[in-house]
Amino acid sequence: SNIPVGNTTDQLTYHTDTLSATINPGDSMLFTFSQNIIPPNGIYTLEVFTALPGDGYIFNDTLSALYLGEKEFVIFYKDNFEGDDDNGWVSEHAGVWQHGKPSMNIINHAYSGTKVWATRLYSNYTNNANAGVLTPAFDFNDLHSLTIRFWHWYETEYGADGGNMKYSVDGGNVWLTLGYITDPLGVNWYNHLANGKYSFTGSSGAWSYSSYNISAYDDYPTPVQFKFDFFSNYSGVFNGWAIDDFMITVEKDSIDAGVIDIVMPNSPVPVGNPVQVSVKMKNFGKQTLSSVPLKYSINGGIFVNETWTGSLMPGATLIYTFTATSISPGHMDITAMTTLPNDRYAFNDTCKVTIGNPSGIEQGGIIPVNVYPVPAEDKLWIDLILPSAMRMQIKIFDITGKTVFEKYFDLEQGENKVMLDVNALEQGLYYLLIENEHVRMTKKITLLK
Repeated sequence: SNIPVGNTTDQLTYHTDTLSATINPGDSMLFTFSQNIIPPNGIYTLEVFTALPGDGYIFNDTLSALYLGEKEFVIFYKDNFEGDDDNGWVSEHAGVWQHGKPSMNIINHAYSGTKVWATRLYSNYTNNANAGVLTPAFDFNDLHSLTIRFWHWYETEYGADGGNMKYSVDGGNVWLTLGYITDPLGVNWYNHLANGKYSFTGSSGAWSYSSYNISAYDDYPTPVQFKFDFFSNYSGVFNGWAIDDFMITVEKDSIDAGVIDIVMPNSPVPVGNPVQVSVKMKNFGKQTLSSVPLKYSINGGIFVNETWTGSLMPGATLIYTFTATSISPGHMDITAMTTLPNDRYAFNDTCKVTIGNPSGIEQGGIIPVNVYPVPAEDKLWIDLILPSAMRMQIKIFDITGKTVFEKYFDLEQGENKVMLDVNALEQGLYYLLIENEHVRMTKKITLLK
């Protein structure tokens, strides 16, 4: 008992504590330091140790591990590649880059979900391959402290085959390599030359994280586009290179809020009936917010303006219901946004949703959606009739906007019955969200315990 323990991230500043519990010979115990560490920016070594007086064996006193410290950020763009649509990503050669579910002997699963961009999905790459997959072109106007982040897995002939990242600021006429080996702007950025090029080459062994600071292109006057460029020589082929969860982020600002969802109305409203709008708002910034102006419009009409007041901590969400109502025109394209003074990031202020369908096919062809029982206790059932097989995401979030349930379901054409286990949720009002890239529906649900 009473064992002095400590930790350091730089071997200059030490944080010490005392483990006061009794530990019997041969036993171990979990200990949590009373003081949190402040991680330095970049890769650092966390070292923890004991300093027991009279301990003659110091070789087993210390344990260390590498970690990555990063400043807090907000996502400007993200694609996890789960949709059927390529979302503006373009393969220069279909035989080199493909979008879908990988099923090779080594690279056989995605980092998240099921889909990736990979040099090949089902077999090794070919000899003499030389092609890339292009991202959409991005407008970085009024954005600051930009960083690219992604997960990738590479299995190539070391030093001969590999890939790197390129960028273009002139519409793809000229492509330049982004960064170099040991570049201080990169994290886990290239490991060797392949065919004389800075490359990710050899074997990463699993999904690994890489990032690169592209703040040189903050507020850039022309669109910026990126390319994952792959190349192989005349012999030796392996699984290749796979990309998942690509993001572009900005450093978190002091004041930043936005509407991230329109939760009500959740179904078509007959023409002439009143419409009440509820939105999910998030504090993306570093400061606690006490007042946020919001507004919404329907079909491009006059905005309804109101102001929320209260206390919203950084990272927190809440549901705000506008007190003013509108009159339903039938089909509705609803736009809702925050208009917070001194909020520099406009890209995350606004959310849009379509309620109804001009073609008359209700909710993207799903007829009907039946949620029961109402109220529910430990199980919630959802009946769906689908025009085709599709993957759906189902979420439940509480009245503060916190997600309390999230799961993907692979559903079949025709009738589907989905059961959600809600036994762990507390009694109260919740919102149920069912969506994919084609369909989006929200319903209120009540749980009784």
